[in-house]
Order: sequence, then structure tokens, then C-alpha cells
Amino acid sequence: MKTPQDMTGTLEELTSMYLVEIRRRQPTGPYYLGGWPAGGICAYKAAQQLAREGCKAEKLILIDSFNPIGLENPPQHLTSIFLDQKSDPTIPVVRLLNGRTDSGGDGWASLVGRENLQITVMDKVDHLSMMDKGPHKKQFASFLQRALA
Repeated sequence: MKTPQDMTGTLEELTSMYLVEIRRRQPTGPYYLGGWPAGGICAYKAAQQLAREGCKAEKLILIDSFNPIGLENPPQHLTSIFLDQKSDPTIPVVRLLNGRTDSGGDGWASLVGRENLQITVMDKVDHLSMMDKGPHKKQFASFLQRALA
């Protein structure tokens, strides 16, 4: 996303736009989808949309993404979230998860089935530090390699 200030749609509209681009690059599956925070919710919604169309998401990789259960009032557009991240990188998480305490896997398990859920926890990192240079980034890369295998 090169111009987040031009983004004015809902998460569902954004997901549809992403799927158009994914299909332009790869017309048929299997599809491997993933996302980090709100991107994880978007990836989940994309997997649902693919399933409704008879396609399969082979893997859904959610990186530090809270489940969408209970997000009755997610942002109608994401522009301000992406723009505000430049000044305070915690803003997107705070806005989406304000007051949420269900950071475990139970919400996702209720959506995708516990048998389809595998949780990996990285030690001594938080939402942003997992992407920092050094051993955490290597640990994160290793996680992604295993998840895609």
C-alpha cells in the first residue's frame, strides 16, 4: 500500500481489492494467506471469501492478530490508522483492541476449529520488537519458514 491516505473503504472492501490483486498474480490456488494485526483479520476474511467461491486457502498465518469476534465497531476506513502509525506505532493496535483482554487462541479456535489452530509464542518479544534486527528477527523468519512448510 503506497498511498494509505487514499484508502477509504471498509475492511471487506479492502479484502476484496487484495483478492483481485492476488488473483491477478496467481489466478488459481492453493493460496497462502497471512497478516499482521489487522492484516490477519483481512487474511481471515479473504480465506472466507475464497471458501465461499469454492477456492481453498492452503494456509492462514496470523501474526499477532486478535480475532475479530467482538469487534463490533472496527474502523470503517483504515486511513487514519496507517497514517497515525508514523507518529506512534502502537496506535493501530490500541484502536483495534481497545479494552480487549482475549489475547489467547480461544477466539480463533472458535472461528477456524481448534484442530486447525497452531499457536507459536516467541520469547522476550512484543508486537513490534519481533521485527527488530537481531535474534528476534531470525526467530521470526524461522517461524515463517515453518508455517509455510
